[in-house]
Amino acid sequence: ADELLILSFSRAAVREVSNRLGARAQEGKSDAFDYVRVRTFDSFAGYMLTYEETASGSSGDYEASIRRLNEYIDNGRSEVINAKLNILRYLVVDEIQDLSKDRAELVLRLSRRVLANGGALLMLGDPCQAIYDWDIKEGELRSLEFLRQLRDVIESNEKGSVHSLDRYFRYANPATLAFVRSARKA
Repeated sequence: ADELLILSFSRAAVREVSNRLGARAQEGKSDAFDYVRVRTFDSFAGYMLTYEETASGSSGDYEASIRRLNEYIDNGRSEVINAKLNILRYLVVDEIQDLSKDRAELVLRLSRRVLANGGALLMLGDPCQAIYDWDIKEGELRSLEFLRQLRDVIESNEKGSVHSLDRYFRYANPATLAFVRSARKA
């Protein structure tokens, strides 16, 4: 379970995935499901920073804590953070189309580390649904640039591959599906 990290934007999504994993554990599928880490980006950064920073040193700024964790990963000076990242073999991230700025930088760093550890990534998202670029400032990583960089990270790995899913389950009405497909082409 220490090898797997699942990241999401919202506590509701974290709770849902945690509940489903708990149900699988109760079904007897595997005890490991009880121990899988499912976190928001912010809670993951806060958790990792507790190994190097005191709680009183925290500013409460989610972006700042993610930025500080990125710095720890870059400089490699934290033995504890490095040890925790060195055992990470699987990274699952949902809604990647909404990643930008510091969160996107964190996912790129974690992706590189997981692949260097011989692990695997599962990234889920739809670039046509990206909604968080409205507050991007000059020099910050935009969602489409993040997706391009993530594709490069994946494809540079000898076992890496990107799969596009194009079957819609959300639109049962053929007219709605036709509209969505024409809007995407536009």
